[in-house]
Amino acid sequence: LRARFQFSILGRAPVTRSLPHQWYDTHNLHFLSIEDFSVFCRDKKIKVLANYHLAGERRIHLFPNLLANFSLFLIT
Repeated sequence: LRARFQFSILGRAPVTRSLPHQWYDTHNLHFLSIEDFSVFCRDKKIKVLANYHLAGERRIHLFPNLLANFSLFLIT
């Protein structure tokens, strides 16, 4: 239940006693949200120049973790 809360409400991949690592610090990269990637970029000092969240050809502005099919990040 805690893992579902972290992913659905906080928009972050769960870190729990049974899933003790960040998404990028595991052998299996499964759970990844838009917020997780944004935090990863911030932690690693990667500059995000732009990001776009899309459902088909339509750009998603609200609730992209829930509604977007994929996201594009322009990074340096």
